[in-house]
Amino acid sequence: MTGSDFALLVDFDGRPYSTLALPCDLAGVLDVAASCVCVCLCDRFIDALMFYALSLNAGRLPGSVFFNVFLLSAVELPANLAAAFLLERVGRRPTVGVSTILGGLASFLMIPFMFFPGQSMI
Repeated sequence: MTGSDFALLVDFDGRPYSTLALPCDLAGVLDVAASCVCVCLCDRFIDALMFYALSLNAGRLPGSVFFNVFLLSAVELPANLAAAFLLERVGRRPTVGVSTILGGLASFLMIPFMFFPGQSMI
């Protein structure tokens, strides 16, 4: 790369990327970074816990165990495609927020099946 190639690597203010931030600049925001990492790890843990709880609870749902597991598996492909589309169009925050709220509501809908396993709720 020549010197003129480096001039193309600038941010919106026109400053070169090499002068944007240094590792020592992170010292002022370490508390923010630590809380962000903690929130992200907790979110990933809760998402994984809910996914495996719903997957393992498929045997307690009314109907055939095999059909329930098939439905849980068949939902994943359209869900992943919708997530990729929404991440591209809407952004990460709204997509994660709405999907977490929908996952929580779906978890609350599972409560009657846990307390009344043999009865039909429909």
